[in-house]
Amino acid sequence: MIRSNSTRPSSQAGSAYVIVIFVLLLLTIFGLSLVYVTQTERQIGDNVRTETKNFFAADAGIDASVAMLLTRNQYEGFTVDLLTSPNDQSVARYDVETNRITPVLSQPCALCDVSTTSMDPPPMKVNHDTEVRAIKRLGNLQLAQKRIGVQVELQPRQTTADALYDGPLDYGP
Repeated sequence: MIRSNSTRPSSQAGSAYVIVIFVLLLLTIFGLSLVYVTQTERQIGDNVRTETKNFFAADAGIDASVAMLLTRNQYEGFTVDLLTSPNDQSVARYDVETNRITPVLSQPCALCDVSTTSMDPPPMKVNHDTEVRAIKRLGNLQLAQKRIGVQVELQPRQTTADALYDGPLDYGP
């Protein structure tokens, strides 16, 4: 009796089905791991973005403290509320809290850009110390914060207009 090739031994029946199920299981595990890695990377990116925004908000607070000192002679701290959307409370806001800017060291400034006569006391450069905190909030919930402490040296100088022109300055039409 001759056997035909159309009949299969019973030991191989259904093996393709098992292999396909196994491959699908591996692809599913691979796809889920990619979703998990992508979600983790997105969260890391959001955290870096929030940290960067907080850093620059605190840095702007330092600039504002120095500007208030130079323009208004204000040493006291203040708080600024930076709302990205004033009418929408579901959007995060940044509160920038500046501490008092304190002079810590005063020294004669031999190289400052201020012309003095020999009878005048030498101009002084002053080091100031301050700290600024930026807080990201959503409603009453604090999401993140960044605190920066800095020392700033301020030197006296003549304004460019005073150095170049001795007459009155007219800003009118």
